[in-house]
Amino acid sequence: MFLMSSQKDRGASKRDRISQVKTANNSGTYDGMLTYCVSSRGPDAIYGNESSQGRSRSAFETDTIAPTTAELGIEMKDDEAQLYFNAFFSGCDRYVPVFDQRFDTIEAIQSQSPLLYITICSVGCRVLNGTSSRWRALALQTQRMLNAAIVNPLMGSLETVQAILVQACYAGERALLIAIATRMALDLGFPEAYDTLIAEAVLGEMQMDNSDQTTYNHNIMRMRKTRVWLHLLVMSYILHVDAGGVPTFKFRGASRRCRVLLQSPLATGMDHYLFAQVELNVLRAKIYASLPQGANLSDEEILDLVKDAKLDIDVWFQDWIRISQPHHDPMPWFVPNLSVQRCWADNMALCRAVRAAGVENVNVMSPIQKNILSMTKASLQQHLDIIIQEPRIYLKSIRYAMDFVWAKNTFCCLLLLKLSALLPDTDTLQTQGRSDELVTKASILLQELELVAAAGHKDDTRSNTSSLYLQLLKTSIQKYKRWLGQDEGGPRGGQSAFPLTQERNCDNELESFVPDQFVFEWDFPGLTLFSSPINETGWINELLAGAQEFGENGSSINWALIDFSM
Repeated sequence: MFLMSSQKDRGASKRDRISQVKTANNSGTYDGMLTYCVSSRGPDAIYGNESSQGRSRSAFETDTIAPTTAELGIEMKDDEAQLYFNAFFSGCDRYVPVFDQRFDTIEAIQSQSPLLYITICSVGCRVLNGTSSRWRALALQTQRMLNAAIVNPLMGSLETVQAILVQACYAGERALLIAIATRMALDLGFPEAYDTLIAEAVLGEMQMDNSDQTTYNHNIMRMRKTRVWLHLLVMSYILHVDAGGVPTFKFRGASRRCRVLLQSPLATGMDHYLFAQVELNVLRAKIYASLPQGANLSDEEILDLVKDAKLDIDVWFQDWIRISQPHHDPMPWFVPNLSVQRCWADNMALCRAVRAAGVENVNVMSPIQKNILSMTKASLQQHLDIIIQEPRIYLKSIRYAMDFVWAKNTFCCLLLLKLSALLPDTDTLQTQGRSDELVTKASILLQELELVAAAGHKDDTRSNTSSLYLQLLKTSIQKYKRWLGQDEGGPRGGQSAFPLTQERNCDNELESFVPDQFVFEWDFPGLTLFSSPINETGWINELLAGAQEFGENGSSINWALIDFSM
């Protein structure tokens, strides 16, 4: 069901060698890998002269298990751990939808995987206490245990992969952690678990009750592995489409086939959310591939691709609003999140289309290109309206969000401010009114995010990342207000606060504001758009001034004194 991008032409020899030493047990761990990974055979063995009486003992050995929380000196009382655990499952699990709380209880996780236990508690501590000393202590010990688990083959398990995914959501090295988790999941046979469940569902062979406890337990484990594998797929597509990463694996066939698993009694409401993310990001990757930069597509072809993309995104949204209907009441955040994600998918498709056109100067764009840009502006406005709409469920839950969510909300607001300056309405009074309204709405977004970031200790900012994006958002609004002439109580109503030259400087200041985070960490297109006059008349004025100074006859012009540089 899945195609590995980097394994198209590889032979089966490596897989055969691994399969000879890897045996999977029911808990998902792979015993027997230790010998494969750390055995050190001498030259005789390499050249086929190894003694038939046995192999020589390795010169190296690894610890059989990673240290526990107690061995690392982590003291955490049960009530404190329960507090952090509950905080995590109050919202963080939406960004790592790989758990089933019917089975993933605090007692079960604590007994099965100290690593996953401390990782969840560390994230929950950050939600409640911010970047306090307690969180730093837990985060440090989590990192130490995670390092040991990654190195040690015997630590490979479902719970270890879950712990890596949780850590990846809130760590700067997310791409590396996702790659490690993907490799471990492949070794543990997660894709095969998905394939088996799909095949049984199609053939009607999936056991729907626990009459046969052994088979039922196997299906529970397969479903848990399937969740993790599909979330890895989602993260892989996000890193590809939104961060410019190289795609690692993709669906073979239609992604909507995963819906058949929702008929299983093992499916949860969170599975509906996860499967919706799978389909959306597969669609986004398809749109991304259809609009490559420098593809020499005509404007009409680009517009047709944009229309198809928007139609597909709308169909996805309507489908999942209908499919997830039974879960809307117990999960009130479901619909707002889906609505925001539809806008984000539209925004990225439109921005990708603008980039594919290859024109960044708004003043020289064709009518079709400007139309696409206007569609982008409208979609960004809808995005802002949704996230600040009362009762602001989306914004209130952003305290649990991973860094990517902070980044994309900041980017959308900044790009909307920039496009509002680049594409003003023909009616000056109407432009002024909409600009004032935009400043008000952007300020509401900033205030709500500041409330989230300031929760907890007085001097706490949740994380350096959220503080960074808050500052970028604040700077964007300030630059836009200076462009309007409203900064710090400046004149309003269309009266400019600056001379003409200074107004142009404010234009350049807003247009040239392209934060590095949206270029190097994330690949968000659109911020490099600018506005420049089609016919620059400065050099002509200089030429005429030279003619007037050196004589009435054109032959008297001192051409050496004229600067023809543009």
